[in-house]
Amino acid sequence: MGNSIEKMNDYKLNAVFEKRKWVGITGLCNNHCIFCLDGNHLRPDYRTINEVEKDIIAGIEEGCTRLILSGGEATIHPEFLKIIELSKNHGYNRVQTITNGRMFSDVTFLNKAVKAGLSEITFSIHGHNSKLHNEITQTRGSFIQTIKGIRNALKANIIVNCDVVLSKKNITHLPEIMRFLIKLGIKEYDLLHIMPYGYAWENRDDLLIDPKKYLNYYREAFEIGIKNQVVMWTNRLPAQCLEGYENLIQDPYKLLDEINGREKSFNKSLAKNKRLDCYGDRCYYCCMQGLCDYVYESYKLFQSNRIITQDYDADEKIIINKKNFDKIVNRLESVNNKPTILEFPAPYHNYKEYGPDILNMKEFATIINNSTASINDNFKFKNMPKCLFKKEVRKQIVQNNKFETLYFPKDKDFNLYDCAKKYIGYLKIKSIRCKNCIYDNSCEGVFQKYIMIYGFNELEPVK
Repeated sequence: MGNSIEKMNDYKLNAVFEKRKWVGITGLCNNHCIFCLDGNHLRPDYRTINEVEKDIIAGIEEGCTRLILSGGEATIHPEFLKIIELSKNHGYNRVQTITNGRMFSDVTFLNKAVKAGLSEITFSIHGHNSKLHNEITQTRGSFIQTIKGIRNALKANIIVNCDVVLSKKNITHLPEIMRFLIKLGIKEYDLLHIMPYGYAWENRDDLLIDPKKYLNYYREAFEIGIKNQVVMWTNRLPAQCLEGYENLIQDPYKLLDEINGREKSFNKSLAKNKRLDCYGDRCYYCCMQGLCDYVYESYKLFQSNRIITQDYDADEKIIINKKNFDKIVNRLESVNNKPTILEFPAPYHNYKEYGPDILNMKEFATIINNSTASINDNFKFKNMPKCLFKKEVRKQIVQNNKFETLYFPKDKDFNLYDCAKKYIGYLKIKSIRCKNCIYDNSCEGVFQKYIMIYGFNELEPVK
């Protein structure tokens, strides 16, 4: 089982950092999903081959190795097969489509797509029976056709996986849905937390959920997946909901996909010194809330040519890792110490490889707590939660200013992606249990990337 988990984690890590090009080829769809995120502003026609090919070529020039064809419903495009063939001819290693799968109920059409170069199909399925699925898609017969498409694809020797968008309509049926998919033969699936856009926002009273109120259903589904050794992903689900299942936390690096999908909207809003048009009540339900706030506040600093730096009245700053751990211990035991900041490293500068050199924070805190020198005001500690330290040390933990940055030189334009990467690289989170801690308001929490490695269990709220 251990080797299976390691292989699964390697597979997921490689998938996260694979460069991919998303190309929407139509705004039309043969379903009418009640939650469709793009339903009220998709282009209601088919893009021309020339338009699509420009995007295909652009992806190759950007270094992308995977092409993802989406819609609307990509498979109903009259030139769908030709677009797949073009994509392979231009050099993509993998061509994937996100689909409701109904067109693939025709095995001849499926075989032609595979022959043209289609190598992965992600089926959208939102219920374990016709009644539930068809209620969500608002299309009679959609469930039967989707299931037939899945069965055809499973026989075609290509990669097959499923997306499940979770809402009030189906969240209490999640364990049943997972059992159904596994019995069907699906070995990889993605649970998508519903977002407050498009029809989902219009139908918000019937659809939007606070996932923290449905943890038992998530946990039962996770256990089913673990027992059956399938590949599980969570998409946009708050990390705090995954305590005990930290290996399922969506890598925050995937937020760049969200930026990519909304780049034009961001740039248009920032040019007017405004927030996104969707700002307001829906932020509570959105995985982008923290990132949007950060981008907006960073842009204001950029406009005013302000660069924030922090001075903790220290002569030296030491980044803590496994390699210098022994030296730091010796330093703590030294009699004459100059003012020093001991800083736990953020993933920002080494994001993809973050992990091997990262010291266990609780082990380090134990050393600090047992050192009389650490109580000396000459030492300050940064990027560590207060709950790991004894009372005398907590007062020496300094807060990180999330806008402390040098990432936008005055002679260059504001870079949306650089800004987003900084946010991701310094992203900190807390356990749901932290709300019971007396330091909840004054503690930043822990880097999300660190939690994905060591878990939430180190955090012990101080009461």
